[in-house]
Parts: sequence; structure tokens; C-alpha cells
Amino acid sequence: MRITAGTVIVLCVIVLALFPGLVDQLGVPRTFAWLIALAAIGVYWKKRQAPPKQENTPNKGTIEIAPDINLTWEVSCREKTPSEEKSSELLREATRRKENKDLDGAIECLREAYALMEQSDLSHTIETYLRLPLYLQQAGHYKESILEFEKLLTNAPNAIAREFGHLTKQEQGYFSAMRLATIYDKMRLASQREKYFSHAVCYQVLSKAIRATSWQLKDEKEHVSRFQEPEIWFNGLEALLKKGKKEAFAQDIVDKALEFSRSCTQEAFQKLAADIAELLEIPLEELCIIKNTDVPAQIYEEPYDNDDHLQWLEDSVRHHIFQARDAWNDGNYDFARQEYQKTAYAMTQMDGQEWAKEKLKEEQARFARNDPLYQEIMPIIQKKVGENPGVLQTSIYGTIPFQKDDIIYALYFGALLNDIRREKKGRTYTLFLPDDDLIKLPE
Repeated sequence: MRITAGTVIVLCVIVLALFPGLVDQLGVPRTFAWLIALAAIGVYWKKRQAPPKQENTPNKGTIEIAPDINLTWEVSCREKTPSEEKSSELLREATRRKENKDLDGAIECLREAYALMEQSDLSHTIETYLRLPLYLQQAGHYKESILEFEKLLTNAPNAIAREFGHLTKQEQGYFSAMRLATIYDKMRLASQREKYFSHAVCYQVLSKAIRATSWQLKDEKEHVSRFQEPEIWFNGLEALLKKGKKEAFAQDIVDKALEFSRSCTQEAFQKLAADIAELLEIPLEELCIIKNTDVPAQIYEEPYDNDDHLQWLEDSVRHHIFQARDAWNDGNYDFARQEYQKTAYAMTQMDGQEWAKEKLKEEQARFARNDPLYQEIMPIIQKKVGENPGVLQTSIYGTIPFQKDDIIYALYFGALLNDIRREKKGRTYTLFLPDDDLIKLPE
């Protein structure tokens, strides 16, 4: 039996009430003894009413995502930003509107929520993003839903690279394949609801094929072998084919799938999709067929052979890098520039890892070379410097029609790209045209 402070206090009160003579023998005045007992009761009651003390430490743990992949997580206790709170509320509102049969309103809420989520470093499951295409299909916008599915397919490797940048390329490939398999399965559902049963069959087979690829990337022979058995491919296939009145093709489709499972390569995946489309008489261009099933992430392999340096950078820096790359790829130079500038500031707060910083600086310089703003400012600066070699950088401000920060940006990277030469002078620089014998960064 566990004896608590409350138990001791109760026993003392009982002794005082039932055995006052014992208290007298101890030489303690009864009034004083009762005061002590009442005070103890008060302190104990106050302690009981106080809220439990919360530890101000992050939650940590390790969970097994798959064999040989243990994901260590650490959840900080920071409060959500107003933007994050707003996106969460919009997601809940989308659910409420869908339940009230207001699908158009639900779709509008989802689009607003996604726009806010892009500004946050919080991660969200693929199921959160799959709500939009599924709602679009249910609202009668099937073609638009397929376009949204296609966006998710295209972005899957990049999304995994941002969320699991600390993992190896092989591990990222596993998660990327699992994400693609989930998307294709929901495309199967949307097509089935529209009674496009042949399309649904194709997406179901492709979903299983990519799931097999995920285990191949993990070199999990036992799991891969399951996809070399006909039963896993027949499961659910015959029912869909029967609804489309094409049940006679079941064995042929399974044979094609089993042929794919012997290699699980990119070429085999493309052939499987083409073969099924031909069997079911579906124009191949009507299907969303991803081009890379065996590449973990299509994240700017050039100008670097790999992104190994990113694993040495903080999560916040990696987040801004991937945001910048995506924006650069989409031609959104203003947003890409802002994200690269955020990485530059964050790196000034980091100690060590100089080689990783240098690799990132080279990437930023290559972006600047292609940045329309840089291309517009630099010729004007070069003309000014050519007319007045050794001019102070501070004297350039206000003489050309650009913001000071934009001029500083152009001059900093202009020096790295050898479009301008800067020499330190006090708290500023003197500017010169570049020397011909300086080494430039490779194109």
C-alpha cells in the first residue's frame, strides 16, 4: 500500500480527535497541534488544486516506418503561427462544408489552406493534399481533378526531398514511391466513381507496380517476392474488369504485371502502362504516367553531382533552399530570390560547415546569373564603374533607378561571378571592372 501525504495528515487528525491524552503526554498544546494539522490540510489541498507541471522539453521518439528504416522524430512545442492556425481552420471548414454538401465551398477552403501551407515549414501528409482532387471529382470536375492528381505525381519526389532531406537518396526513393502509389490508388478511386473502369484498372495496377518498386529500392526481397505472385494482382482487378465488361483481359493484365515484377525498373514500368493501355484500348495520352519511378528526387542534379552538402545544413536552411529551387524551376524569380536571401542570412548564424556553405554560395551565384533583376542591374553598374573606376559602392546608391538592397545583391554576386571587382575600403568597397585573368565560375 502506498502511503501519501494526504494519508499521513488524515491519520494525524484522527489521533488528535480520538486520543487527545496522547497529545498531552507529548507535551504539545492541543490548540497548537490543531493549528498545525489544519495548516497541513490547507497546504495539501492547495497542492492538489494546482495544475500539473508541464515539462518544457520537446517530445522525442523513434518509430519504425519500415524494416531497417527507423524515423527519429522530435516535435517542438512552439505555437502555430497565425497563418498556420488559419490554414488548419480552413481545412476543418472544408470538412464541414463537404458534410453539408457544399463541395464548391469546400474546394475554395482547400485552395486557400494550401496557399497558406506553402508559406509554412510544417509538413502535411499526402492525404491532406489528395482531398482537393477527390472533392473536384465529386463536384463533377473530373478532368480538373486529374490535373490536380498529375501535379501531385510530379511534385512527389521534391516533396519527399524537402520533408526527409536528412535521409539517404535510397530511403527518400522508398518514401517517394510509397507516396506515388497512394496517389495512383486515389486516381483509381476517382476513375471508378466516374465509371471509367478501364482507367481505374490501369491506375490500380500502376499503384501496385510502384509499391513493388518501393520495396525494390529498399532491397527487401521478401516483400518484392509477394508481387511475383498472381494473387496480389488479381485482388480487386476482376471486379473492376467485370464492371467495365472486360473481364476476359484479367489473365493478360496479370501476366504483364508479373513480367514487370521481375525487374521493377523504369523501362518496365513504362512498358507495363503502355501494354495495359493497349489491351484495354485506352489512348496512352489519356493516362497520367510518371516518367521517373526509380529516381528518388529530381532536385537540380546540376551543377552538382549530388546534394550531400545539404545534410550538414540546418532544417530551416534546407527548407528555404528547396523552396527557392522550386520557384526558380517555375520561373518565379522574385520568390526564389527571397528564399535564397533567407538561406544566406540563416547561414550567417551557423558555425562551421564552411565547405557546405561554399557549395550553397555557388548555387546562389548561378541563380543570380539567370536572375532577370541581376541581368538588368549589372550592365548599368558596369557602365557607371567603367566611367569612374574605383568609385565607392555607397556612391552608386541613388544614382541608378533601383532599390539599395537590389544593388547590394547585384554587386555581391557580381563579384562572385566576376562581372565586377570589389576591393574593401573602410566600411564600403571600391568598384572596378573585372580583370581578364580572374577565374570565373563554370557555366
